[in-house]
Amino acid sequence: MRLKPFVIAGLASVIAGVGLVTLPARLSYGSDREPMKVYLTGKSDLPTPDAAEKAALEKAGFPYEYKFSTAKDVADSVADLQEKLKDTDLVQQAGTADDAELLLEVLGRAARRVNLQLDTRLLLRVSAGPRLDPALLKAEQPGWKGSFTVKIKEMHPYTPGEPYWDVEMRSLGNWGAHAKGVAKAMDNFIKNNHAALVAARRAAN
Repeated sequence: MRLKPFVIAGLASVIAGVGLVTLPARLSYGSDREPMKVYLTGKSDLPTPDAAEKAALEKAGFPYEYKFSTAKDVADSVADLQEKLKDTDLVQQAGTADDAELLLEVLGRAARRVNLQLDTRLLLRVSAGPRLDPALLKAEQPGWKGSFTVKIKEMHPYTPGEPYWDVEMRSLGNWGAHAKGVAKAMDNFIKNNHAALVAARRAAN
């Protein structure tokens, strides 16, 4: 149904009279949660891949092998994530590891062609930063939840003896699109575990 001109004019005058209210970014998404400081880095002690073994496996169908990740692969994924994390609501990138509540480390990546699409996988480690007490993090956290674009597999659960999560994040598309989905997954993880993360903060000196 098309609105009459006088109806449109009436609506315009009401909007002009009331004014538009712009909410802060956090509140506009229905959340007043405080962002968590996350320090992003990449695994540095990567072994040199065996070129002959890699070539043989690629010929057999590009199986997923994180051990073939190179320093450039990891650096590229770190750079992609740095950009995409800027668009999240609850991730505040820390300038140094000492200032972080969570440490996010890219351990490796792998990909292969599936029909006409690129099936990409990123292996990440998330652990408590210096500003969180690992002993205070609760084991009954909701954990990781995937989305329509990113499938998540928890490779190592958080335990008191080994206080970190290893997660594999998989999606279809290029690495830039993959990083966008990973950033969203990290944002959701903080959202779903926010109370437990805040409770584990160390007291300020």
